[in-house]
Amino acid sequence: MRGGMKTKAGKNRVIPIAQKTLPLIESLYNPANEFLLNLGDEPLLDGDNLRARIWNKSSLLANHLPHDRRHAYG
Repeated sequence: MRGGMKTKAGKNRVIPIAQKTLPLIESLYNPANEFLLNLGDEPLLDGDNLRARIWNKSSLLANHLPHDRRHAYG
């Protein structure tokens, strides 16, 4: 997967996806969308919106931070 948006070095950077995380990513993936996470027709580019609108509403995700898998994938 490629992603990133903050810095020049981070844009289009290859992001490894753990086998345990892959089903979640696959369930969110829509080849018709430019971005993985969207709210209606708008991309979800803001971390605050991600936490408030999606992350904290999920009983599965609520006890974790969006970057948790970054340090523990495998």
